[in-house]
Amino acid sequence: GQMTVLNDHIAHHKHVQKLYEELLKDIPGVHIHKQPEDKRYDANFWLCAATLDADVKIQGQENAYKEVIKTAVGGAAGVIHAVDSATTDCQPNENVEALRVFMLGKKIEFAQYGAKVTTEKLADGTMGYLTATQIKEAVTNELQKLGAKSEHLLYVDASALHSVYQPNALNALQNAIGKNALIYLPRFTTYNGNNCATKTLAGSFISCGNIIFTDKHPFYAPYDIDVNAANYASYERKITVVNSVEYGKSVNATIMLPFTLKLDENGIHYNRDYNGNLINDVSFSVNTLQSEKCMEYTDSPYGNRIDYAENYAHFVPFTGEMTEPNAPYMVHVEEAPDDPTCLFSAIQYGAEIKATEGMNATNYTYSGDVAKGTLGVECTFTPLATYAGSKLDKTGNYFYFAKNWFLCSQNILSSNYLYVHPFRAFFEYTGTTQARRFGIIFGENNGGATAIETAAQTTTPNGLSVSTLNGGLEISASVTTVVRINNICGEAVANVAIKGGETKSVHLPSGIYVVEGKKVVVK
Repeated sequence: GQMTVLNDHIAHHKHVQKLYEELLKDIPGVHIHKQPEDKRYDANFWLCAATLDADVKIQGQENAYKEVIKTAVGGAAGVIHAVDSATTDCQPNENVEALRVFMLGKKIEFAQYGAKVTTEKLADGTMGYLTATQIKEAVTNELQKLGAKSEHLLYVDASALHSVYQPNALNALQNAIGKNALIYLPRFTTYNGNNCATKTLAGSFISCGNIIFTDKHPFYAPYDIDVNAANYASYERKITVVNSVEYGKSVNATIMLPFTLKLDENGIHYNRDYNGNLINDVSFSVNTLQSEKCMEYTDSPYGNRIDYAENYAHFVPFTGEMTEPNAPYMVHVEEAPDDPTCLFSAIQYGAEIKATEGMNATNYTYSGDVAKGTLGVECTFTPLATYAGSKLDKTGNYFYFAKNWFLCSQNILSSNYLYVHPFRAFFEYTGTTQARRFGIIFGENNGGATAIETAAQTTTPNGLSVSTLNGGLEISASVTTVVRINNICGEAVANVAIKGGETKSVHLPSGIYVVEGKKVVVK
């Protein structure tokens, strides 16, 4: 157990103590506690301690104890009791609490790591070989020295070695590290496992098997990986709130993947095998915010001053045969899996896993195309996606998806933060708004969704003729197209393929629907 690496732990803590002594020696009012002069003492510095003069203030100290303590400065662990008050009768002074708040604000909660495995070079300048068990032991020991958990390891790069012997033991290493961790192997290694890649003669990497991504767990790839044509990359999206009684199963979500997805002419992805046959019935469309007029509200709020449910965020299908890797998108599920905990699955044979590079070095996000809209004043909306996860102050300017609505973070009631899981996105906007939620509509906004049409027949901006019937709609088109019918929540209730000159009837329950930007009433 840990006693076998105790000396390594103590050496590391003494190293950290020396760093503190050096870094803080010239800062007035900060006194780092050191080894006593008395030789009878031999401090292991398991905890590093400092005393701050009364007049030393931490930036943001005025905000100390404004929230219930849920984290701690240092490595101490113990029994945690849920409390309602932000102060207790046993607590650190305000500058220590302010330091904790500062660290939390900088998202300094725990680090993620990558491991590069090498040996001493041989006479010809090449590396030697290691067994898979030796690699696991070396990686585990180094993580213990850092005080890190094995699940915080996002990749192992052993590609510089000459070879890895007994590669079948790699599954023990994979079971110990992060769920999305990738292992890069040297070219003289034969292995058929998932989430591993072998170096080629050209210096690139090709997958040993499938590359399977687990939702809500962080991910990082230092190099590209080509997935064999007979293998696939896959991602299964889990539902945060499963089958809400009020809202039902979610159909809208954000996504960012490190691999491309093939789309049909309508921007819809189907899960197919390498022969082009359907693997399952799951399908979803890939969308982006409309570049202009993506959001606007001009009507009176619905129900209360901040609920603009009768106005819409406009998303349009992504145009192109393939999505871009490491880019944020909005997904609308056309056909969901039977599993009530799964929103959708994305499978792509012969995919390419792109390296995690080019992201924002401050918040570790990738940005998408900027869109413009109006929230009382003109605003810009920038989609931002993360593989690390984000914890955002709800008072920031953010929109996100939840319960089939497009929601503003400033109106979150249950928490002070907006939490964004890995592989997901949020939207940062400029300007101000009191709007809490918007419906979602698919298709271009040529001036916003109109007022409710009560006439028996209306014409949409795209030239469709829509007639209201008892128990449905009758739709005529002058050109061949696919007509999407949404309910008032923005959920697609029907996709109608219609040829030019054709008229089709669609049976619907009574209610309000949106057809190409027009609101219509079915009685």
